[in-house]
Amino acid sequence: FAFNSDACAKLQAAMSKPTAKKHYIALVRGEWRHEADFTYDSPVSVGRDNDGVKLYKNATTVFHVISSQLNATIMLCEPKTGRTHQIRKHLYKLGHPIVGDTEHGDSKVNRWWRTERNFDRLGLHCIELTLPGFLSEIAPLGEEWAAALKSEPMWSAAVAKDPRLAAESFDFRGGSFGKIAKPGEETKRKMTE
Repeated sequence: FAFNSDACAKLQAAMSKPTAKKHYIALVRGEWRHEADFTYDSPVSVGRDNDGVKLYKNATTVFHVISSQLNATIMLCEPKTGRTHQIRKHLYKLGHPIVGDTEHGDSKVNRWWRTERNFDRLGLHCIELTLPGFLSEIAPLGEEWAAALKSEPMWSAAVAKDPRLAAESFDFRGGSFGKIAKPGEETKRKMTE
């Protein structure tokens, strides 16, 4: 979004405000074993001090089950704090690592998704970013996500619960990133100054 230092500073300031909303879709291992709507408060490591001792900060993530089956669950994740790898660390602690996560994940599960569903990436995607007074953006899942999940029994229930999952991928700027938006075509992008 930011192509110069001035724009970058404004974007960073907007993202750090408590009114900023970040919604992520996560594909996690196994059928979800917790409440369907679940707030998780647990500190995450944020580095080490000068003596090499791990430092922790409080972190809160709200999880909503979109759809679940025996081997996987599609989640909507809303980080309320902005710690590095917060969603990945929280889901790992809850026993549901993100598919494709080589740091906090499960290598056997990752291999299955890679070989059986051709899904060779981290199963975490920011589907919506809202920065009041700046922008509100929906970022559709890429083709790799859709291709891997369409063959899963949970997919139709997931799309029925959250239609953003089925939004067609496009690039409103044109170029080689996706479908070129035609003049007058709705792009789901709303920007204000």
